[in-house]
Parts: sequence; structure tokens; C-alpha cells
Amino acid sequence: MQKLVRRSLFCLFSFFLAFAAMASAQVTVTVLINFDQSNGYYPMTPLMQGYDGQIYGTTYNGGPNNLCEQEYDCGTFFSLASTNLYNFCSLIYCDDGSQPYGVLVQAPNGLLYGTTQGGGVFPNNECRMQWGCGTVFSITAYGLLTTLHSFTRTDGEAPEGGLLLGSSVHSTAPPTAITTT
Repeated sequence: MQKLVRRSLFCLFSFFLAFAAMASAQVTVTVLINFDQSNGYYPMTPLMQGYDGQIYGTTYNGGPNNLCEQEYDCGTFFSLASTNLYNFCSLIYCDDGSQPYGVLVQAPNGLLYGTTQGGGVFPNNECRMQWGCGTVFSITAYGLLTTLHSFTRTDGEAPEGGLLLGSSVHSTAPPTAITTT
């Protein structure tokens, strides 16, 4: 019984010392990006690390383009090395998409893929967003964006899920981006 009490006290004392050491350690926080609305606002999704080692992400709002129905602008694509790599809604009627949403994924070809909740080449007043029903896009690490699909409401609207990499069962083609449900 005494051994059990001694062990318990020893464990309690060790825990106290460990806790005291952790409490006295200083924590340093370093700000990597300060979003000020002109370079992005409201990063909603997790960051992802590209094959090049850089960290990439999107902001749902912010950037210089104020064509979106909300007062917070249309969103940005950024890396920790360079903010404002791409500002969404840069094309007339937001054909390139607006309000990026969902996790970015990177294919073996190096392109990053993502979705937007608004914009696209099929403006439709029935859509939830002002300038279209959303897009699927690819973008290079340097900010060159290509719209791969514009939703038309009959095939979807304002996607909230991220993308997955996959390939056709009947094909030897490299993986492509597909949307999730």
C-alpha cells in the first residue's frame, strides 16, 4: 500500500514539475500574412502544401474586385510567399468565378484545383450568387487560372465540398479533378 502511495505522489509531483515547466516556457507567435481586405479576407478553408513546398490557400472574400453581391469583394488565391497571386472576378461577369470555397488539391501535373460558389460563364438570375452558380478551376502556382466548368444550376450550384483526385477505371489517363457530393 505504501508503494502505491509513494508512486502516486511521485507521479503527481512529476506531473506538477512538467506542468510548471510548460507554463513557464514562452510561446512566440509569428504572423505570416495579415489580411487587410485588399489582399484577401475570410480564409475559410485549410491551407495546403504544394509539391514545391509552398503553402497555398484561398480567401472567400477580399481582393480589389468589388463586383460581388456582398460588400466584401470576391476572394483571392495566395501563397505564403506571395499574396494576391489571383483575384477572383477579374473577368467580365465574373466568368472566372467568385468566392472560392473548398479545399485546394494538387494533381501530379502541378496544377492546383478548386471550386468557387459564384461566378462562371453562365450568369443565371436563379443562382444563389449574383454572377453565376459557381465554377471548378485549375490554377498554377504563379496564379494563371483556367475555368474548367461553370455550374448552370441544373448540374449544381454553389459547391461547398472540396475536390478529390481520381482517374477513370477504364482509362490510363492521369488523375483528374472531380467534385464531391
